[in-house]
Amino acid sequence: MRDDPRAARDLLAAMAGVIVVTAAALSTDLVDRVMSTSVLAGFDPKGAVALLVAIPVAASVFSYRRYRDAAAARRELAAISMLDSLTGLPNRRSLPEWYAQAIRRVMHTASPMAVLFVDLDRFKAVNDTHGHDCGDLVITEVARRLRSAVRPGDRVIRYGGDEFVILCNDIVTPTTAMRLAQRIVGVVEMPIDIANGKVSLSASVGISIVDGEHTTMDQVLSTADSAMYRAKSEGTGRCVMLEPRAANHAATLAPADELRRALEAKEFVLHYQPVVSLANRSMVGVEALLRWQHPERGLLLPGLFVEDLETSGLIVDVGAWVLEQAARQAREWHDAHPDQRFKVAINVSGRQLSDPDFPQTVNEILRSTGVRPSVLCFEITEGAIMDDIDGAWATLRSAKERGIQLALDDFGTGYSSLSYLRRFKTDVLKIDRTFVDGLGRGSEDAAIIEHVIGLAHALGMITVAEGIEREDQYAQLVRFGCDQGQGFWFSQAHPPDVISSLVRLNGRRSRDFVVADLVGSP
Repeated sequence: MRDDPRAARDLLAAMAGVIVVTAAALSTDLVDRVMSTSVLAGFDPKGAVALLVAIPVAASVFSYRRYRDAAAARRELAAISMLDSLTGLPNRRSLPEWYAQAIRRVMHTASPMAVLFVDLDRFKAVNDTHGHDCGDLVITEVARRLRSAVRPGDRVIRYGGDEFVILCNDIVTPTTAMRLAQRIVGVVEMPIDIANGKVSLSASVGISIVDGEHTTMDQVLSTADSAMYRAKSEGTGRCVMLEPRAANHAATLAPADELRRALEAKEFVLHYQPVVSLANRSMVGVEALLRWQHPERGLLLPGLFVEDLETSGLIVDVGAWVLEQAARQAREWHDAHPDQRFKVAINVSGRQLSDPDFPQTVNEILRSTGVRPSVLCFEITEGAIMDDIDGAWATLRSAKERGIQLALDDFGTGYSSLSYLRRFKTDVLKIDRTFVDGLGRGSEDAAIIEHVIGLAHALGMITVAEGIEREDQYAQLVRFGCDQGQGFWFSQAHPPDVISSLVRLNGRRSRDFVVADLVGSP
């Protein structure tokens, strides 16, 4: 905290007043009496007068020095109060000042900023199992990793307990913020050495993009916090992005009636992200991803509304629509390019798997669209099948009997992965992006990925690495023998017409096809 300039001016004015009063007091009559008394006492009369002047001046100087020392002490205490004693990071009290500086930069540069709210998953278990001293060690190490993971101009703040806030200026696109959040999740998930072994954590990250327009700190933090809790609801190690202005529209963003209206008004759309062969970088498939073309808020990513679809039960109807649209689009692509047999992957939720009518829905869609079942692949997560394993197996077995492939998504982040590989006889194993992000930053993730690829190949499965964002990740995955990959280094998700152009280009260039040659970097 800065010193109050008015207090300094008041002190200087008081000092000047002392000197003026002293000078006024030294009237001719007073001086004469002092000099006379000094002569009678045997003192130098000039020295006596000088002493009379010096004493109040010295007192004023002494007072100023005490003020200066006290001000310096207050500054030092204020600086200490703004730091977290455990990690050395700025603490919660420093956030308003740093946020104000960041907003000023946003307004000056017209470049958005991102606020990331990071919460450690399973940290309570560390304290309960290993004690609070170990918990302090873990928090200190996480703080160090966060500082190393962010960009030089970003600001990491310990918000409290196992929560951190990160201010990131000059965010070119939301993708930049998402990449940073995913990198943070990756560094947190690397095992941490403790006295009696290692502990492993994950992190949930909520992201709020700020453009400086009518956005207060409390509003932005509330939005980022809400996004973080949505990330937690999707599982561990997830990142969700919300806009701060969404907080003002929370009541109308995604309730059941609004989502039902969106489905009836055909506001949902599908984008498709290419899946690429790592051997020759040709497109071998796409993953269908849901988007909401909101009439007021524009194109919304699923993190804003999928949770509401799940809780309201509308995910069953929307999921059926997704399946039908993706199947119809797959039939269109394959009719136009019969020489290409790339797959179309479709995410299937736990609610859909537990719906007794789902197998019949699948059969009707296959019949109405005429798509070959062999070009479709259902992607499931371990969490999606936990509530009703037997029912999920019956549903998925029916799909496999029709010729639809199965992919286990987010492998390694859920429950008993190996048992599911054996029971559900999955065709594709998707390596979670948190492991891919750790490539090049430590040996643990590389060792895990290499062994997972070997296991999958031993079981006759195709491996797909998610979240490839750097060339060194691609090169290392190729060395490990990974079959396929997807991520922003190749391409982000695009509308069907862009994918149609990629399909045409893919047919002309069977070797050395680079998706980014056409769509550009995100």
